[in-house]
Amino acid sequence: MKRSYIILIAGTVTLIAGIAIFLVYANSYVDPFLSENTIVTNSTIQPNQSINITRETVKAGRSLSLVISSEPFDVSLRTETTDPKGIIVSSNNFSEQLFTTIKPEISGKYISKIINLGSEPVTIDAVVGQLPTIDENDQTRLNLLKGILGGIIAVVIGVIVLIAGGIILIVDRRKSKATTIGDSRR
Repeated sequence: MKRSYIILIAGTVTLIAGIAIFLVYANSYVDPFLSENTIVTNSTIQPNQSINITRETVKAGRSLSLVISSEPFDVSLRTETTDPKGIIVSSNNFSEQLFTTIKPEISGKYISKIINLGSEPVTIDAVVGQLPTIDENDQTRLNLLKGILGGIIAVVIGVIVLIAGGIILIVDRRKSKATTIGDSRR
């Protein structure tokens, strides 16, 4: 078997394996992310108004994350997160972006209130929830991230090997044609 075909087969196997690895690990990240988080996109808050984002099933002891991005960037905002008893457990003033975590002491419904302190409307995107990359001990689940990264690297290597195999195939064919033409002239 020609070397170019072997390289093309190896590149294809590496590419398919990389896609499979990525999909397995990404699926184990995305499914919990979507099911365990409240996501708000393109929500507009008028001046001196607020919106509430409710997270129904928060587990005690596992960090609750609040991620907010706002536009325009210079509008002042405030967040207040209350626990199931109505006690404010976190309060932050910010503009543009906020990433904060809260360590819930009791399970239940947590409400994050986002207040526009500025004089113009602001559009926000927000995620409230318990991120699947963080475990119950507030440690990053590196195996999950390593699997996703490993899949991406395998895909890139597979593509590079396929390109190299294609180049070698073209070079080998040109050499084969040159040899065939040289032999027929004799």
